[in-house]
Amino acid sequence: MITSCQNEDLVSQKQTSNSVSEKPEIKFESINFNENGKLKLKFAEAFSNALVANKDLRRLVKEEALKKFNKDYDVLYLSVKNKSLIPTEYLEKSNAKTSKSALQKSANALTFREALLPFFTSEAELVEIEQKLPLLTIFVPELPLEAFSAESWDVNDETQIPDVALRLNNSNDVPVIGKDGNKYVIEAELTPGFPIVVIKENERVRIKTSNSSKNSRTAILQDFEYIDPNFDPGMVVPTPIIDYAIISDSLLVDAYTIWNGNDGWQRDYIYHGLKPDVTQGPLNRNYSEHIATFKLSGDAKVAFNNISINSSPGDSDAQQNNEYRLGGSGWTDGDFEFTVYCYFGSKPNDVGESDIKKFGLKPDDLFSMTHTKFTKGSWPFKTTWFRTEIIATKEINFRDPKYGQRLELASWDLSKYGADWQFKFEEYDTTVEVNIAESKSTKIALNVGLELSGSIFGIVKTLVKFGASQETTKTNSYNLKFTTTSNALGSSTVSFYNNAVNNISNQLVPRKYSTGSVEFSVIPIRVQW
Repeated sequence: MITSCQNEDLVSQKQTSNSVSEKPEIKFESINFNENGKLKLKFAEAFSNALVANKDLRRLVKEEALKKFNKDYDVLYLSVKNKSLIPTEYLEKSNAKTSKSALQKSANALTFREALLPFFTSEAELVEIEQKLPLLTIFVPELPLEAFSAESWDVNDETQIPDVALRLNNSNDVPVIGKDGNKYVIEAELTPGFPIVVIKENERVRIKTSNSSKNSRTAILQDFEYIDPNFDPGMVVPTPIIDYAIISDSLLVDAYTIWNGNDGWQRDYIYHGLKPDVTQGPLNRNYSEHIATFKLSGDAKVAFNNISINSSPGDSDAQQNNEYRLGGSGWTDGDFEFTVYCYFGSKPNDVGESDIKKFGLKPDDLFSMTHTKFTKGSWPFKTTWFRTEIIATKEINFRDPKYGQRLELASWDLSKYGADWQFKFEEYDTTVEVNIAESKSTKIALNVGLELSGSIFGIVKTLVKFGASQETTKTNSYNLKFTTTSNALGSSTVSFYNNAVNNISNQLVPRKYSTGSVEFSVIPIRVQW
């Protein structure tokens, strides 16, 4: 009944037939489609028909999804709309909702875009969608127990023509266009167990502005770029793996040993070599701070809901936000995407130094879960479904190459940065950004500066801690870009004077911090020799 999967997850395959209690069916007409949703719906209707009519379009979508251009099974429509198709003959019957002539025109199409056009009243309708939804994406989900995925999809099998679901920004229930032309709604807490693809907007790329590209490697197309290098498959992931269950870096071990029981700071030794008998030292730039571990904290089910509820400020369904709904249509989004806003402060300037890090994680990276399989209806209309139960949260080690993420920050230079760094976390669902002005305070070390005389050249710290001059407090201003649709996960402060590592049960491990929703660690890691 229960089998073992990767990461020692438990996966339930209990067959419950129709004994699982079902809620009343949600009417398709009850879904509130805002302007964004109406455009997605129009595209989904045309795309559903095109998938039925054109086998080579199914081949193209599968091949593009398997490329994982952004490390997920996403197909960015504008990047593939002009890709070639091999014309075919449509020999099947019409589904009574679409004319056979339109289906035949689609089958004869030479490009993806041409395969869609027969199902619009005019080309202007498709042009409007292309202009207003430039990040429109077809996502091929990886469903539980290998029920369906881009890997397993047999595009030549007519029984595997997928239905087309819509991920909306104002509802967690999922409207669907069936391959037979019928429309229905999947309630938020259910996951389908049959072929289905999702129309959504991409969270991992954005429209490139004239000055936004930092380097050529981040460019996907002329008009798009990755929002973070962590979504670029070409990014070099950190190696070798670092086991944070036991810290073995000799500098961190020495920092703990030297200052354990003494009145000093571990980072004084890590970055400046300071210890009780050494009171002056240059900045060690061989080490850089990293977000090393990440874990959603608290009740696992609540944590899952916190990151899977999907709504836009001022444009949400009140019932969706007030009702406790396990699931939140997480299957429609693939990996979860997170943002960390990093506030470093600034010693010389009024405007604070900052950085924004983004990363993506699969649901089964974050959670241990079980999937209960059951069926609805009777043959030949029987369908397979899953109810998912979240069992526990997992800790992510970003130095494990299997996650493909790098969250390097900076060497902690107290002549440039404040002594208190704040980290604000969120799970985000769109790449639409707005500027928000903020002010934050940090302690400033007065005993660090540029030394150009004597035997030491460079950034030098004199005396441990804040030295004889003590510290001062400074308020810096920030103007960062925040995403408009996100789930806030709280903030926490990491200070230079906090331990980098702690002794837990006679093992050195990174010090942990908590936002209330996230538990994480920030630790210096050697980046050059």
